[in-house]
Amino acid sequence: MAACLVVYSSVTGNTRMVAEAVREALPEGTLLCPVKDAPAPDAFDFIALGFWVHRAGPDPRMTRYMASVRGKDVAFFGTLAAYPDSDHAQKVRARAADLLEGNTILGSFLCQGKLAQKRFEKRMADTSPNSGHPMTPERRARLLEAARHPDTQDLENARALFRSLYAAHGTL
Repeated sequence: MAACLVVYSSVTGNTRMVAEAVREALPEGTLLCPVKDAPAPDAFDFIALGFWVHRAGPDPRMTRYMASVRGKDVAFFGTLAAYPDSDHAQKVRARAADLLEGNTILGSFLCQGKLAQKRFEKRMADTSPNSGHPMTPERRARLLEAARHPDTQDLENARALFRSLYAAHGTL
């Protein structure tokens, strides 16, 4: 059996929830840990990396950890306030994949996640048309929807994906 590792970075608890679901989908003995306590990736055959989205990519702590992962079978997951099928989410996936160059990327999972309360309040109050991201009805609806995630369906989708990624990878 392969040695598996799930490393995550979380501020609001969103990504931690998804990380726990991912861990449940992998074999018994899979190590789950926050990025600040993560071991060197060398001893692991399959690594799942979870992050919250910061400026259209993985957060800074996870970005640094990703730089240490080389020559591994990896999959990544993340939470963001945008819709997971949006152009923004595609940029996030591409940036994460770029950071993991030199590894075999087996798959990825993104779902919405609530913003930290102060950030949510600040964004909801931003009505200035001159701001970089002015409040629009669509943006308001998206932020309110994100506040309800990750939900039970998101967590089950993460479990199902990582279960299938692990099962499909024959050498593990």
